Amino acid sequence: MNMTKSVLLLLSSLVVVTQAATLQDPVYTSAYYTSVYPGFHELNAINNNGLAVGEQYNEHPNRFTGNDFSALAYNTLTGSISFGLAVPNPNDSTRLTGINDTGSYVGYGAPSTSSSAFSGFVNSIQTQYAPATLLNVPGAISTFPLAINDAGVIVGSYISAVDNLEHGFIYRPDGTFQTLDNPASPNTALVGINNHGQIVGASSIAISPSTNGFFYSSGSLVQLDYG
Repeated sequence: MNMTKSVLLLLSSLVVVTQAATLQDPVYTSAYYTSVYPGFHELNAINNNGLAVGEQYNEHPNRFTGNDFSALAYNTLTGSISFGLAVPNPNDSTRLTGINDTGSYVGYGAPSTSSSAFSGFVNSIQTQYAPATLLNVPGAISTFPLAINDAGVIVGSYISAVDNLEHGFIYRPDGTFQTLDNPASPNTALVGINNHGQIVGASSIAISPSTNGFFYSSGSLVQLDYG
């Protein structure tokens, strides 16, 4: 057997080993922590630096609603969990929904005694002890920021005071808001944006339980229609 054939056989075996390794079942781990108010928790977003954000659902027997959401961050590299992220009002029920690679995170919250109106906000890990910046679409009953890219462009949804329907929005660092709806639907939410400015979302018809995903880029919206 010559050297070329030997090398090819070796490379083939490495490819087989590599493919086998990639097809293995994923490894699952759990993060444990102690909370004064036990309850369930969930993570909604993670950046490329391994920092994930979400919320914990707490039981507060002394509150009117009997429950409360608290913002949390989980560092996948160190395994640490933090509840110290700054939000507009620490007493509000707060969810963190998005984080970018620069450490800016978005979320929304409402008074613990009322869930009728939610206010959005944006803040940064680097300035987490500074007050969070409120992010509310003008004329909205509630604002739900859901994702942020590295340029600081934020997407989400809001409930309009005019028609009481859900609309998608884009917020840019210059302070401007833009409404973006699927023309085929009166209810739209923008749920993700990448660093190319491409946006994904979902929309539904009020009289129908069906939901359609869509992709938006450079002024063009493509709806996923299949059944």
